[in-house]
Amino acid sequence: MSRIDRRTFFAGTAALGGAVLALAQRTDAAEPALPAGDSFLQSGLGAVARSRTSKLGEWVSVKDFGAVGNGVADDTAAIQAAINYVASLGGGVVYFPSGTYLVSAAVTITSNGLALVGCGLTVVGFASIIKNINATAMAFNVTASLGARFAYMSIGH
Repeated sequence: MSRIDRRTFFAGTAALGGAVLALAQRTDAAEPALPAGDSFLQSGLGAVARSRTSKLGEWVSVKDFGAVGNGVADDTAAIQAAINYVASLGGGVVYFPSGTYLVSAAVTITSNGLALVGCGLTVVGFASIIKNINATAMAFNVTASLGARFAYMSIGH
């Protein structure tokens, strides 16, 4: 662990405080303008413009269908609704933001081309957790002929 002396610490803190104060005092600054129409352009060489609707539709979040992910609420119906919607599109990604999602009955996956993706790992484990609170049922019932893909999440009791 590196150490800094008090003078360096307070000089940096004062500079940061001055920058925050300057930003807070800028009440006349206008919000950045959005692109015209419904277009989205990713920064980077070779990027092409496309609709914001297309960009936002790449992944469907279970929270878009009412999942809470707080480890208390039963998220079964919301997860099933998100999976059914993505299946109706012919496949895609169902995203689980960080949280603990409780399921009380098996969530059914009948269509091919679905991927259920969590938000990744933290230093203590997966940040997206699906917890089955029904000891007699599976968390997922996958009947799709090609199965489904699960990534970056923990599934258990």
